[in-house]
This record gives sequence, structure tokens and C-alpha cells, in this order.
Amino acid sequence: MRVDYHAWGNTERQNAGYDYFTVQRDGIVQAGLYSTEEGLQCAMQDHEETNQETLPPGTYEFTFAANTVDGLYHAGMVHNGTITWSPV
Repeated sequence: MRVDYHAWGNTERQNAGYDYFTVQRDGIVQAGLYSTEEGLQCAMQDHEETNQETLPPGTYEFTFAANTVDGLYHAGMVHNGTITWSPV
């Protein structure tokens, strides 16, 4: 099966590691968004990442994970993700 991963949204530009959103397969990040270390306080910036892979028949665990260290001030932060699959 062909699997397409898509993560998009915005994260802060002040401190790296404050915001993140990942799309994972079996605990391995396939697409993700991460805040950047630009010193621009809580200004948000759009990010997008896609990935594609072909997997053999089997059992897989797909996970979305997200966090923000500063939810009080991160107004406008949005994270979105999709996983789609189709026959090869």
C-alpha cells in the first residue's frame, strides 16, 4: 500500500522545541512541524511537510502527537495532519 503523510499549520518563532506536531508510523516521525529559534516572541509562521512511502501488507500503528509549552500565549497556533493510503 502507498501511504501519504501530510502535516501543516503554524508554530511559534521564539524558541525551538516549544511547539510540535508529528504524524508517526510505528513511533517513527513521517511528517512534522516544529517551532523555530528566531527570537520573534510568539509570532506564528506557517509550516508544511509531506512524505510518502510504500509499505508491505501488515499491521501498523499510526499516531498524531502535538504539544505546546506555552498554550496561554500561543494564540493562533494550529496543527493539522492527514494520513491517506491507496493500493500500489
